[in-house]
Amino acid sequence: MSEIEKNTIEIKSVKNLLELNLSIPEYQRLYKWSIKNIEDLLNDISNSIKEAEKYSNFKYRIGTIILHKDNNENKIVDGQQRVISLILLKKALDENFEINKIDFKKNLKNKTSQKNIHDNYTYIKEWFSLKETEKEKFEKH
Repeated sequence: MSEIEKNTIEIKSVKNLLELNLSIPEYQRLYKWSIKNIEDLLNDISNSIKEAEKYSNFKYRIGTIILHKDNNENKIVDGQQRVISLILLKKALDENFEINKIDFKKNLKNKTSQKNIHDNYTYIKEWFSLKETEKEKFEKH
């Protein structure tokens, strides 16, 4: 089997993505998303939910995420910022949510990454506390 034949392209839901055993390779850059990036993501998703309510075939694409399968792990090659942000969003919606593999302390040791994760998670929780109907819609979708 050629290298290209081993590669697969799949469209996955965020739910299915977050069920995978994900890991962040050491070479990945810091988590640098700011509150502005998170606000944009929340507004984009909120707008897409409204569109999906109007048009049954509407689908929101979060963008390309590239994973490298290594044994039972799916190493994030591209899309780390979005994946971490989606994990924070999912955790804010469901406090019992546990990601299968990513260990924030191990993989994101840098103080900048830790601060951004903390600030962004806090912002997401506050955003939902001010927009309770939005939270309900996010939970449904």
